[in-house]
Amino acid sequence: MTQERMITGSTTEEVWDQINSDFETLEDVSHYHVLINHAGTRIALDIDIDLGGGFEGGYEVTSITAAIPDTTFRFAIHPQDFVYEIGKLFGIQDVTIGYPEFDKNVIVKTNDDTKVKKLFADSEVREAFQDLSGYSLGITEGDKEQLQLELNIQRGIIDASELLVLYSAYYKVLEAVVKG
Repeated sequence: MTQERMITGSTTEEVWDQINSDFETLEDVSHYHVLINHAGTRIALDIDIDLGGGFEGGYEVTSITAAIPDTTFRFAIHPQDFVYEIGKLFGIQDVTIGYPEFDKNVIVKTNDDTKVKKLFADSEVREAFQDLSGYSLGITEGDKEQLQLELNIQRGIIDASELLVLYSAYYKVLEAVVKG
């Protein structure tokens, strides 16, 4: 059964104190769902781990999602992989942010190079995503065509300190997207 609750905090530290408490006290965080009111912004954090059984394969996912105001700005990032390298042979291009380690490891697609470069100007944000594997971060269309900033990771992250780094980076990107 999914554990769901609402937590509220005006800072990342206030939010994280409550999430960390959950991680320390709950018997099972493999199906964890929390709605976060972070300084007036509603964010959903979901962790779902199903190990499968018998002939069934399991799955793991961690996602962080928040609705954003309507905007024409779009971007998506994901780790560089072999399939993309093949695509480059056929002319697929990505945006270069200007930070060699980040640019080497991450594919960035956008309709506004200047805005996306501002999103990743913060070294903590870049470092959180440049070595992460199996993820996507971007502006997507959610329920009822509402835009959202969505981070999906193909791994159930139950290490609170690792999740804090990713949540902090996500929130910084969210703030930058919302403020324009």
